Amino acid sequence: MALNFDGINDRLSNTSAAAGLVSANVFAIMMWFKPANLTQTNRYLYQEWVDASNQTAIIWEYVNNTIEFYAEGFTGTQPRTDSGIVLADTDWHHIAYVKKASGLSEWAKYLDGVKTVINSSIDFTLSGTNDDVYVGDSNGSSSPTNCLLADIRIYTVALTDDDVVWAMRGGIPRGAPARWWPLWGTTSPEPDWSTNGKSLTVSGA
Repeated sequence: MALNFDGINDRLSNTSAAAGLVSANVFAIMMWFKPANLTQTNRYLYQEWVDASNQTAIIWEYVNNTIEFYAEGFTGTQPRTDSGIVLADTDWHHIAYVKKASGLSEWAKYLDGVKTVINSSIDFTLSGTNDDVYVGDSNGSSSPTNCLLADIRIYTVALTDDDVVWAMRGGIPRGAPARWWPLWGTTSPEPDWSTNGKSLTVSGA
């Protein structure tokens, strides 16, 4: 199952401290993504938002046909650099980003379970306190994406390469995620299957 976003005004949201990446320096974020086309510009798939200067997001087509990890208000080294994952088609793809440990450590991206090291030794901590969460657009009002999305997960423990592949195949590595929205599309709000229970209100999708 998945949710279909029309690229106009469809979104999911939680404005009550739903963020899973707040102050994270060890984490993984992953999702299944199927773009409706490769002609979109400056779109958001996932966002944790305090304000324009304090946010973390997965963005699409700010660089042509490319997903990136975007952050503002972080401390340390810019995590966006070289985070681009290029898609050459409109098929389903599994996307993941993993920060292996606190302090200087590996920062990696995964496309369909295949790993590319972004930086073998980088140190950054993400910004935010009591962030709002938006899926399918930015801040509930801009940059909507025309796509299908499924199985968004956030872990705040170190995942191995095998863990990422296991999660891609539907497994649950190292216990429940910090956030887990399967996006089955059968109810509103969309349930969070983690122990934190931060469900997402459905608007249109």
